[in-house]
Amino acid sequence: MLRKFLKIFDKENRNPCLDWPMVEIVAPHFHLQSRKFGELEFGDAIEMARVYGRPEFILPVEGGAFHLIYARAGFLFEFSEERLSYVAYFVAEDQFQPNVPFLNFCEPLVDSHLLTASDDAAGIKAVFGSPRSIDHDLERTILFYRIKGLIIEFELGKEGSLRRVNIFPDEEESK
Repeated sequence: MLRKFLKIFDKENRNPCLDWPMVEIVAPHFHLQSRKFGELEFGDAIEMARVYGRPEFILPVEGGAFHLIYARAGFLFEFSEERLSYVAYFVAEDQFQPNVPFLNFCEPLVDSHLLTASDDAAGIKAVFGSPRSIDHDLERTILFYRIKGLIIEFELGKEGSLRRVNIFPDEEESK
């Protein structure tokens, strides 16, 4: 895993995002029809994320993937094989968020729908319809949707309010 992670660094082990500009940004708008996060879409190379500026953190994850964490803007991009494969918006505090300093929360815009920490399952269902499935445990409830070849997960805390939104390609649909 570490070897794959280090592949993104150059021969001198420098961070490939190091020369990216520091930019004040907000979490990118997600347009469902085009499947784009602002300028970026699934499968884009890491260099395309330069438009969002230098991330505060780059962390390796299982399978050789890595996260570009834009902590001040409250979101992350995951790259696998140096291609965008997953996006997470951090809407409110939860135990599964990255353990990084100064992680802010965001209010992502999905099409014309602003998602906030006050949204609950009923509000999400009113906008996105009935979920394909629902998973419950002691800490959270996850509403799973399959829309336009994507999986969209709305994670709710035990009190029922939105904590996180995860979006990634639907592997079953691409088979």
